[in-house]
Amino acid sequence: MRGKRVVLSAVAGALCCLLAGCPLVETGPKQPEAADAYEAAEHFLSALQTGDYDTAMLYLEEGDDLLYILPAAQEGAESVPLMDPVYRQFCQQLGEMTYSVSEEDTGLFDTVNVTVGQRDYGAAIRAAMLEAMEDQAKQGGDSFANLAGWMQKGVEQAQPGVEDTNRATLAAKRGGYYLQHRGAPDQTFLNLLTGGFYDYADVSMTTCAQTTAEGHEYRYYVAAVGDRVLACLLCEYYDGGPQDAEAVEAYQKEFLDAFASQPGIYQGVRMEEGKVVTSLGIDFEEANQTFLMNIGMVSGKYDSNFSVDYLSLRSTIRSFEKSGMTCVTVPDYPEDPGR
Repeated sequence: MRGKRVVLSAVAGALCCLLAGCPLVETGPKQPEAADAYEAAEHFLSALQTGDYDTAMLYLEEGDDLLYILPAAQEGAESVPLMDPVYRQFCQQLGEMTYSVSEEDTGLFDTVNVTVGQRDYGAAIRAAMLEAMEDQAKQGGDSFANLAGWMQKGVEQAQPGVEDTNRATLAAKRGGYYLQHRGAPDQTFLNLLTGGFYDYADVSMTTCAQTTAEGHEYRYYVAAVGDRVLACLLCEYYDGGPQDAEAVEAYQKEFLDAFASQPGIYQGVRMEEGKVVTSLGIDFEEANQTFLMNIGMVSGKYDSNFSVDYLSLRSTIRSFEKSGMTCVTVPDYPEDPGR
């Protein structure tokens, strides 16, 4: 009887609540009503363009990297603290995009063709990264190590890109429509939508350091998106090297000549606090992989592995740590944005 009284009591409470006019279940915000994926796409894109990010996020599922970006749109909001100013700057410019949704049948369920005009953030961020790497290699400082700095510069300097069309899938489920993000075509659309910024939503900088018993210092900086290494800057500090300007200049020429005419390589030699500093920057998209293998920089061709077609950040960190280095990666992203 005790169990029955609990059930009756709960029902009685519900009846009282109904008579008082209060809802049985607290409901959160809902997507605007849409008859199909075409209408849902129009609502989603309009929300993005007008800065209604709360509505736009209703169309996103857990794990979509846009859920790193959009929550940071409002001043004072927090998503990924190191990157929030970059995300905020991107969102401020997002309203410049143009779009149109085609009513033509794609022949694919819940899939529409969307044409988007957007700034080319991908090209601008890459250019800012390489400029920062070259500057730190030659002049010292922290322009490459300052991840948020060159990311923000790239966002601010991005120029209009070429308008293009791709498929977007908004799957009908749970009483709404949800933009898909896991497949290769989904990623292609998200990069079209964001002008290539989506690829950099989880960009990171890993710093690995070690000081030997002889006083030599090694500081390596590795830029990556997810597990894919984009570029690295290897800085080595030596005691007992050439100390006067003429000797350093001669050593610099010898070091630079060793990498002359190699694409994707940035290098420099300088004096800093009584030590000779050699810096070698590598853009893994442009650098010759055979050359990198021959000088022992990589263990194999990273575009010919059947399971992995990129240089792995996780494997790189393991290799550095095995040699005695201490590595720290920033920022610390949640594994599943939106969870």
